[in-house]
Amino acid sequence: QRVDPSEPPPLSSDLLQDLYGDQTSMHTAWDHLDGLQHRMTHPPLKESHIHTLFIPHGGTMEFRRQLELLLLTVGLSSPMSASLWVPLGNTWRATGDTFKAIHCFRMALNARTNDPDALTNLAA
Repeated sequence: QRVDPSEPPPLSSDLLQDLYGDQTSMHTAWDHLDGLQHRMTHPPLKESHIHTLFIPHGGTMEFRRQLELLLLTVGLSSPMSASLWVPLGNTWRATGDTFKAIHCFRMALNARTNDPDALTNLAA
């Protein structure tokens, strides 16, 4: 199997579990909203136009990996993490993983309850 040297190595499954693991135990002040209550039923929707936001950062996949590593460094629910969870959620929106995108925006709200960027992205 040929490996593209420009592609960053994937994070280990343990680290990915830390980031995206148990999504049912965390609650936000906004989970009563209909769209969040039914987040498991949202269809995948690839929003390709969002990819252009990540070109200056090496592309969507590279930017996602950088954000994931930063989150693991600063702490998943530290107040600083909200500013990382929102762009991470947008990388998932760009590639069509609606559920992971919503999870990231919820994590931003868990870190900062009224984060305007997270709320705006959830409304989009």
